[in-house]
Amino acid sequence: MTGRAVSIGIDLDMQAIHAVKIKHRSVGKNDIPVISAIEEMPGSFVKDDEIIAGLKAIKQRIGVSFSDTVVTCLGGKQTYAAQIAFKKMPDEEMRTALKYEIRKNLPFDTSGAIIEYQYLTHNVKKNDPVPVIVTAVSNIIVQRHLRLFEKAGFRPDIIDVFPLTIANAFHIHSEHKKESEKNAIMLHIGAEYSTVVIDGASVPFFNRTVYFTASELFGQTRSDQLTPRELDRRIASFTEEIMRSLAYYETTYHAKASNCITVLGNYLVPELLQKIESDTGLPVKHLDLINTIDKNRNNGKFDIALALSMRT
Repeated sequence: MTGRAVSIGIDLDMQAIHAVKIKHRSVGKNDIPVISAIEEMPGSFVKDDEIIAGLKAIKQRIGVSFSDTVVTCLGGKQTYAAQIAFKKMPDEEMRTALKYEIRKNLPFDTSGAIIEYQYLTHNVKKNDPVPVIVTAVSNIIVQRHLRLFEKAGFRPDIIDVFPLTIANAFHIHSEHKKESEKNAIMLHIGAEYSTVVIDGASVPFFNRTVYFTASELFGQTRSDQLTPRELDRRIASFTEEIMRSLAYYETTYHAKASNCITVLGNYLVPELLQKIESDTGLPVKHLDLINTIDKNRNNGKFDIALALSMRT
């Protein structure tokens, strides 16, 4: 990236919109990102008109021009991301073959899915399988996503898949660390669901969505009828799913990613994190990506938006 460019990451869920604007300044061969604006908008963003109004407001507050690069992401049950070993082929053949290969693992119809892939290495013999990250997103939710942004007066240039955004956030943070520190168990705790991601320099990529509505337990929509016993039950069920994910990973891939869990998201509640630590036996640490770029800021809820803004 030459000269100066502006990119904006927008992270949207049912309870909030987070946006980060960064300016990329080229210093020699280096791209230096500088945070120029950061915005949070809490609210209810469930219906289309609520989302459009929220996006219009965030566009006005953070300042989006036609020359800015806008990056967003999609997650949940209508998205898929996985690492597989696959023989290299020409692009169109590769997409068709991957669509056929992953269809048994998708909770939605592959005929209406957008398939993308990325080789993790090119240094293999001609007929050997290559490790590939493959993603699939239901075309229906992509079109809805684009329509909402267009009605708000702008359009995303890049739409990422949520688990990969989480992994990117960690790798940006660990860019200058030694190789042994670049393997991670990541846990994003969101309003509607949480996402476990395992990735690193020497371990295979893995992700799993855990349906845990943190907003109902700790957010604006917390029910007055929620008893301490029910709260404890739902948290215990959540930590059990995390442990099940880690056990599955270690059994399937014969690899152990990390001796801690790196957390990010908008619901990093102390009592929840303490329960995760005690049940999994792994210490929890905050990612806090934003602090690596701007030492005056310290708020992990913007990690996804910042990672998106750096995805140019």
